[in-house]
Amino acid sequence: METKKLMATFAILMIALGVAGFAYAHWSETVKIEGEVTTGELSLEWSFDYNLIQKKPVAWAEWYIEDGYLWFGLYNVYPCLEVELWIDVHNTGTIPVKLYNWDCGLEEGSTDLSPWIEIKDIKFYGVDGNGDGVEGSIEQLDPCDSVVLYVKLHFMQKDEQGNTMPQDAWMGFWAWLEWVNWNAEIPS
Repeated sequence: METKKLMATFAILMIALGVAGFAYAHWSETVKIEGEVTTGELSLEWSFDYNLIQKKPVAWAEWYIEDGYLWFGLYNVYPCLEVELWIDVHNTGTIPVKLYNWDCGLEEGSTDLSPWIEIKDIKFYGVDGNGDGVEGSIEQLDPCDSVVLYVKLHFMQKDEQGNTMPQDAWMGFWAWLEWVNWNAEIPS
């Protein structure tokens, strides 16, 4: 009987060690993952140029760009003066951008001279931002690309109602353009 007890104990011990050995014979290795995510940068630079087309050189202009703000002034304007403007927007960021919103208006106390301002031409030169084969689209402006807005203005003697352009008038105006990443959803 002793032998049977001893054999049973040995068998139970072998089973227990087998189970324990199986549990402890599990090998492993840990793989560690590290990473980094950075976001792109939306950055634009402006440049500007103009040309005054006049028979007598009496009108002049001043302008400057500071902190993304373009200021432009026309002085001694008269009927028949034509002005060409080139506004270059260069994407210096790392992600494509698109024009999202814009607005313009008159400064308080201004004389509204817009009835005497004819827009003779307005177009974009530069990239084919939407891939339709037409240069100058601003639907997408990729990094390092530029688009130039060209505007040609003509100051008229008379407006559509026959009123003469006022003398000694001042018109202050403002405008802004908001650019966003090219895939931004535009709220309805």
